[in-house]
Amino acid sequence: MAEETRRQFVKQIGMASALAAGGFLNLNSRALGANDKVILGLLGGRNQGRGDALRAIGAGANGYITKRSAPEQLVNAIRKVHAGGRYLSDSAAESLAQHMATGPRSRTPLDTLSNREIQVLRHLALGHTVREIAQAYHLSTNTVHTYRLRLLRKLNLRNNAEISLFAIQNRLVEL
Repeated sequence: MAEETRRQFVKQIGMASALAAGGFLNLNSRALGANDKVILGLLGGRNQGRGDALRAIGAGANGYITKRSAPEQLVNAIRKVHAGGRYLSDSAAESLAQHMATGPRSRTPLDTLSNREIQVLRHLALGHTVREIAQAYHLSTNTVHTYRLRLLRKLNLRNNAEISLFAIQNRLVEL
């Protein structure tokens, strides 16, 4: 039994590490088994979008904590999730409470984007080419172009320079 607990703990840490690079947007409920427990570490403290915690929890994560959280907080989060609970950092809990209080009428244009569109937006804002993005996510360049066009339309933007400015203003990328 101790070996199974250790393997589950390592799986949690491994998933958290893999997801820490922004890959949590790839996560969906079909990717998680019924017994999987996941804690997310995000890219960093300054580039968190308002809806990142909501998207993560909606995707099936049992916890949400930023990479800049204190080590003790991470240990507490792992213990709580491992014991079957859920864990949200203070900022994530505040964001969730604000979302629940204001409801769907306060949706921003960013909330209309799919997880993949946000991934593409972040990469474009960082100066990556369509080809690089396609390779990173094992997509065709035409598919990435389609995501780019959708996010331009949804956000009422015209070009990659405006995408970069939008991403910076909405703290989706860190300079």
